[in-house]
Amino acid sequence: LRPRLLALLRTAANANAPCHPSRGTAALTWSRTMAGRCCSAKQLRSVSSRTAQLRATDNRSRSGQTPLVPTSSETKAGAEATPTPTPTPTPPPPSVSKEALAAAAAEFGLQVEGKGKTWTPQKELQGMMDRCCRDQNLELAHRVLQAARACLPTVPPALLDRYLYLLAQRGTEAQLRAHWADMVARAGDQPLPEVSYSTVIGGFAGHHAFDTAAQFLDEMKSRGVEIRFRAYAKFVQALAGQGLVERAVRLLEEAYSLGLGSDEPTLTACLGACVDEHRLLALRVFHLLRQERRVLESSVMQAVEDWFLRKPDEWDVARTQALVSGRCSACSSVLESIEISDDSKRRLQHLLSQKLDDGSNELKHFQRWLNSRGPVDVVVDGLNIGYFGAASTGKRSGFKANFVMDIVRYFQSQKKRVIVLARTHVIDPSFNHISPAGRQTMMNLLEEGLLYLTKNTAQDDLFFLYAAAVNGMSVHLVTNDELRDHRFWFHTVDDTSDFRKWQRAHHVHVSLRVVKKTPRLFVEPRRVYDSIVQNNGVAWHFPHSNDRDWLCCFKRDAMLG
Repeated sequence: LRPRLLALLRTAANANAPCHPSRGTAALTWSRTMAGRCCSAKQLRSVSSRTAQLRATDNRSRSGQTPLVPTSSETKAGAEATPTPTPTPTPPPPSVSKEALAAAAAEFGLQVEGKGKTWTPQKELQGMMDRCCRDQNLELAHRVLQAARACLPTVPPALLDRYLYLLAQRGTEAQLRAHWADMVARAGDQPLPEVSYSTVIGGFAGHHAFDTAAQFLDEMKSRGVEIRFRAYAKFVQALAGQGLVERAVRLLEEAYSLGLGSDEPTLTACLGACVDEHRLLALRVFHLLRQERRVLESSVMQAVEDWFLRKPDEWDVARTQALVSGRCSACSSVLESIEISDDSKRRLQHLLSQKLDDGSNELKHFQRWLNSRGPVDVVVDGLNIGYFGAASTGKRSGFKANFVMDIVRYFQSQKKRVIVLARTHVIDPSFNHISPAGRQTMMNLLEEGLLYLTKNTAQDDLFFLYAAAVNGMSVHLVTNDELRDHRFWFHTVDDTSDFRKWQRAHHVHVSLRVVKKTPRLFVEPRRVYDSIVQNNGVAWHFPHSNDRDWLCCFKRDAMLG
């Protein structure tokens, strides 16, 4: 029965000709797809009838005849004469079967595996496309996309994006344009996502169609698509690779002005392209590194060193380390202080107070508790310190309360006023991640008035920052948590930079060492200098990401003088 009805569907799909050939092909594809979904003769006859109806509607609209569906004005006029019957809801079409997908895929030389309990045709085709991207097989990816168009009512956007990615790597400029036009047509009035724009910009930049890539970048801004640095990365790298260094640096500066920063390959490409005639452009890149407060990865550090080494008559270059006093051991220059100005502290205090003043009862209770204790010098992240010790020792006993107590006693020995923040479960007898002795240790801190317990669902980071704001931003936070999420609270580059610098100055880390077969926590020494790119007019200093090494590049005439 099925082959005969499929022939009937073909006849219905091509009925009422002539019509545009692509529409005939699409109708036949739809018929095949729906036939593969059907499991009874009744369903197949329904599909046949619907195909003929759609075909007739299409021919009427193209020939200028009155369509089967009335216009809004006709509907309104007819509604007064006769009541409109309640439409019967159309049930959703059944999903594509493995057999239908296998038949469609076989036409394009593909084999369907059809494994897994959660198998779907979308997952099957997505897996095929992922393998094509991994193997850089553009010809096979094209056949996968054809199979998806033939057997799926809607091609998943993820499949289109993966094919776009492969075209950007291996395809021609014409193929990239055609596929992008197809994606735009499918999206309708909605803008395509940021990842699609970033991919197509990188693809056109790879073909050296820089003006086209710039148009797509401008389109992202005009349509309000959120921009990430990856939209700039391949563009800047391609410009630098073609020797268009001026344009590459301008584009890099634009990314920095949007607060996007940069990445390691892009910086390496820019600095590698800055030869002698691009001296000022290289200096502009160095200033961008300073603006970002960036520590340099090994490849970027090497690119910077190579640039200075190309001028041996002007610069002396040395790999060095900073002294505890804050001086460079190579040129004896004093490095920039890690402390921010008093004005910046007051501004941060004001901004944090506004952000944290949400009227919550818990923060108000914490404020009253702080006021009853007086000024605070050190705030200890009790959970981070306790669990850091447990994770580092590899034992399953859980929370190490004695580590928290060691940190408290260390700062008390330095005459510092200390408080500890933790959650209520550390004193809960039903909490089995802390030993009875450890629970008693936390109870002792609570009785001494040194421990404040938040709810188990509270965001303890907010309490750290609130304590800092209440105490004039002079508090030191003892934790190995980097508090990265909160730097996005600030809306200007200067405020964000000040907050990050304040973090570096007031963030106290701890490390674990074994002393006489006993694990102990030690407070890392606090630095007096800032680990950022620095220039004092005589020398450039570049910090390495290993948090130890520096690259010192100083002028020969200044040192000789």
